[in-house]
Amino acid sequence: MAVVRPRSSPPYALIIFIFLFVIAVAVAILIYMQLDKSNKAREAMEKRIARLASPQDNPYVDQLIAGSPTDTAIAASRKQIEALKLAIDGPSGASTGDLTNLDNGKVKTTLDRVGKKDVSLIAAANALSSDLARAAKEYEALSIRLHDEEAQFDQTKATFKTSLEQATKNEQERKDELVKVNADLSLAKAEKDKIAGDYEKQITTLKEDTEKMRREFVLQIEQHKQEIIKLNNQIATLREAISRLRPAGKTNVAREVDGLIVRAGTSSGECYINLGKRDRVLPGLTFAIYDPKYGVRFDTDAEARGKGGVEVLDVGEAESLCRITYVEKGQTIQAGDLIANPVYNQDKNRKFRFVVYGDFDLDGDGQATSAERERLIRMIQLWGGIVEDKLTTQTDFLVVGARPASPTIQAEGGDQPGGVVDAQLAKQKQYDVVITDAKQSSVPILNANRFFAMIGYYNTTIVHH
Repeated sequence: MAVVRPRSSPPYALIIFIFLFVIAVAVAILIYMQLDKSNKAREAMEKRIARLASPQDNPYVDQLIAGSPTDTAIAASRKQIEALKLAIDGPSGASTGDLTNLDNGKVKTTLDRVGKKDVSLIAAANALSSDLARAAKEYEALSIRLHDEEAQFDQTKATFKTSLEQATKNEQERKDELVKVNADLSLAKAEKDKIAGDYEKQITTLKEDTEKMRREFVLQIEQHKQEIIKLNNQIATLREAISRLRPAGKTNVAREVDGLIVRAGTSSGECYINLGKRDRVLPGLTFAIYDPKYGVRFDTDAEARGKGGVEVLDVGEAESLCRITYVEKGQTIQAGDLIANPVYNQDKNRKFRFVVYGDFDLDGDGQATSAERERLIRMIQLWGGIVEDKLTTQTDFLVVGARPASPTIQAEGGDQPGGVVDAQLAKQKQYDVVITDAKQSSVPILNANRFFAMIGYYNTTIVHH
C-alpha cells in the first residue's frame, strides 16, 4: 500500500527574502554606479580646488553651488554624498517595511532632497519600487494560497486517516471472517470424511450382500433347472402311462398336448420349447399355447386361441427357439405352458388325417378363395398331416371354410340364371351334408378361425424349407 507522506510547505519567506535581496543588490549596484560618478566629480572638485578649478569644470561647480546657494561646492558635494549613503544604507533603525512601502516615497524624497537631476536613476528607483510592490502582492497571494493548500492538505490527511482506519477495520473483519470460514471448512471436511467413510462401509456391505444373494440365486436357478428336468421326465412318464391306459378305439386327438415351453423371455419376444429334431420339428411350424391348469380346449373360438401362439425359428437337437407371434390380453407366456398343433404329431409312424372343405381366407383380406384352401392343404401336408377328399372312419379333423353364399337378385331386376342359382344351392347343401356326416362320425369340426387358433397361426409368415 502506498504511503502518503505529508508535503512540506515551500519556504515562501526565504524566497521573498532572496527576491528582496536581489532587488536591493540591483538598487545598490545602480546607486553604486551613481556614487562612482559622484566620487569622480568629487575628485574633480578637489583637483579644481587644488588647481583652483579649470574653466571647463565651472559648469559642474556651478551646478553644485546652484543646488545649495549658501554652501561651497565641496560642502554641497559632501551633502550629496551623505544623502546618497543615507539613501543606500538607510537611516539607522530603518525596517524592511519602510523600503517595501511605496507610499512613503523615502527613496524618491531622498533623491529629490539630494537634488539629483538624473532622470535614469529616478526611473530605476521607481521601477524597483513597483517591483517591490508587485512582489509584496505576490507574497500576499502566495500566503493565501499556502493557507488554502495547508487547509486542503489537512482535510485530505484527515480523510485519508479515516479511510485508512476503515480499511484497517475492514481488513481485520475479513481476517476474522476468513478464520471463521476456515473453521467451518474444517468441520465440513471432517463431516464429509465421516459420511464418505460410512458410505464406503455401506457400499462394501451392500456388495457383499449382493454377491451372497447372487450366489444363492445361481444355486436356486440350478435347483429349478434340475426340478424342471425332473418334472419334464415325470410328464413324459405320465404321458406314456396315460397312453398305455387309454382304451382302444378313436380318441380326441385335438386335445392332445404336443410339448411344453421350457424358457420364455417376454422382453425379447422369444421362447424355447422341449421339441427338436428328434421330434420332427421344422422351422415355420406354429403352435398354440395353453394354460396347464385347463389343458387344450377348442369348444369355442376363445378356448381354441388359448394364451397365444409361437412360430419355430431355429430347431435344436432337443429344444427349439420360437418367436412369440401373439399373446392374449391379460396373459403372460411362461415356462410350463402347454403347446399344441392338431396337424403335428411327433410319432413318425402315425399321421393325422384331415378333410379340408370350402374356401378360406388366410391373408385376412376378407375374401375366401379356393387358392387359399390349396395353400392351407399344403401347410398341413408340410407339417406331416394327410389331407383326404372325403370323410372316412380314419378322419381325425374336418376343417371347414366359409359357407357358400346364398343366391342373390341382380341389381337391374330379375333373378340370376337358373343354372347359377341351382349351383349355389347345391354347394350349400353339400356343405351342410359334410358337417352332418362329421357330427354323426364324432369327427371334430373346426371352422377356419378355430383351426388357425389351434395351430397358432396369426398372420404369421410360414417358413418354407
